Amino acid sequence: MNSRRATTKRPRAAASAPNALASAGLPVMRGGLTACFVWVGVLKSQDYEVENAEPLVTASPLTSWLREKLGARRLGRLIGITQIIRVP
Repeated sequence: MNSRRATTKRPRAAASAPNALASAGLPVMRGGLTACFVWVGVLKSQDYEVENAEPLVTASPLTSWLREKLGARRLGRLIGITQIIRVP
């Protein structure tokens, strides 16, 4: 007697589809996070963003000193560039 067990094999494409989706998720997530950081960093140099950050900048000892030395617009650019550079 031949005692073979009945096995069902899944097609290879169906088995690897969740893995492909999971491996594509990390680069998509990282790209979205990078885009958000760059977007916010670019907005830091806009006039309305500089005006809105003025109360926060003048309240801090470090940034108020930098504001006196650089000016509001240059300090906004410095903060924006720093934020863009440290993107993960």
